[in-house]
Amino acid sequence: MSVLFARNIPVDVIPEDPYDSDIDPSEDRGTADEIEMFLDSWPELAQRFRILKKIGEGTFSSVYKAIDLKHDEHDNSTWVKQAGVNRNKTDVVHVALKRIYETSSANRIMSEIKMLADLTGSDCVVPIITAERKGDQVVIVLPYFEHQDFRDYFTSCKVDDIRCYMRQLFTALKALHEHGIMHRDIKPSNFMYNFITRRGMLTDFGLAQFQQRNVATRLVEAAKVQSSKTSKKPAATSFMENVEFGTSAKIPKNETRPSKKANRAGTRGFRAPEVLFKSQCQTTAIDVWSCGVTLLCFFTHCFPFFESNDDANAVVELACIFGTNKMEEVARLHNVTWQSNLPKLKKESIGFKALCELVTGDGLFTRQIPPEGYDLLERCLELDPAKRITAKDALNHPFIRN
Repeated sequence: MSVLFARNIPVDVIPEDPYDSDIDPSEDRGTADEIEMFLDSWPELAQRFRILKKIGEGTFSSVYKAIDLKHDEHDNSTWVKQAGVNRNKTDVVHVALKRIYETSSANRIMSEIKMLADLTGSDCVVPIITAERKGDQVVIVLPYFEHQDFRDYFTSCKVDDIRCYMRQLFTALKALHEHGIMHRDIKPSNFMYNFITRRGMLTDFGLAQFQQRNVATRLVEAAKVQSSKTSKKPAATSFMENVEFGTSAKIPKNETRPSKKANRAGTRGFRAPEVLFKSQCQTTAIDVWSCGVTLLCFFTHCFPFFESNDDANAVVELACIFGTNKMEEVARLHNVTWQSNLPKLKKESIGFKALCELVTGDGLFTRQIPPEGYDLLERCLELDPAKRITAKDALNHPFIRN
C-alpha cells in the first residue's frame, strides 16, 4: 500500500475505543456485499475506517460515508477548520471515501489528486485529507459534509436563500478558476449545500481539467473575426455530422468535411453551448454556464430544467429560449453550421423574466426576483463564452453583493 497524498505527521497518538457502528441496515444486500468485499480486499483500510453506507456513485467511482477510526492519531488542522468540523474528543468523525474504479486512467486520478491538493485552503472547495493506493485500487479520503438534497429545498427558497447559495458556489468557482481549473461538472449534486448553516462545498473533481494556455485569447479573437463577417456561408465543419435530426434541424447534404472532436464531458442539461458544438476552445466559462442553469432552476422551480438525451436536441432546447437567430450565430462562432426547420421555433429570444413567469405559471414568486437577479441569469447564460460573466465578477454583481 502506498500513500499518494499524505496527511501531516501524526501527533499525540490517543488510543480510541472501537465503535459499535456497522453498515447501515437500510443498505440493500447487494450494496452491503459490495462494501464487505471492498474492505476484505483492503484489510489495512478496514482497520482505519468503518464504512457505514454508500452515498454516491458515478461512472468512475463510488463514494461511501465512513467513520475515521484513527482521526486523533493525525494532525488534521489543515482541513478540519476548512470543512467546518466541530467536535469533542469523544465525538466520531465522519469522512467520505471516494473509491476510484480500475477503469479510470492513472493520469485522471493523479490529476484529480493534484487539483485537490492545489486547492487546499480554498473556501467552499472540499479539502483532501489523504489518498492511498493498493494495487490497482485508489481511495481518496475527504471530509463528510452534512447537506440536504437540492430537490428538498430549491422550490421553497426565498430570494435571499438563492443569493446565499449562489454566492457560495461562485466563491468555489473563483478559487478553481484562479488556479486555471475547469470543473466541467457543476450541478447541484456536486455542490454539497447545508441549507441550515448556509455553507456549501464543491466536490467531485473526476472530470476537472486544467485550462490550456491562451485558449481564452483564441476564443476572443475568434469572436472578433466572426463579428466582422457578413457572409452566411456554411462554416468549415457541420454540427453533429451523421446524426439524424428528424424535424429539429438540418445539415447540408453530402457533407464530406471531417467531424469535430472535442471534450464533451459533463452532465446533460448543464453543458454549455461551446461543449454541445464541440468547440476546441473551452474555458472556465463552461462552469459559469452551469451555474446559470442552476440559477434558472431556482427561478423557475423546475429541476432539471433541460432534459434532452442528446446534443442535437439540447441545442434545440436552447433555441426555444434564445431563438434560432442567436443559435445560428453562436454556431458560426464555433465554426459550425446549425439550422432549424421546426416551425414552432421563434427567431427571437423569449427573455428570461418572461420565461420564468411562463414556466412557473405564477407571477407571485417571479415578481419577488429583483431585476439584478434576471441580469445575473442572463450574464451567466450568455451564449458567447468570451462575453459570459466570470465567477470573480459574479461575486461583485449587485444580486450577489446585496
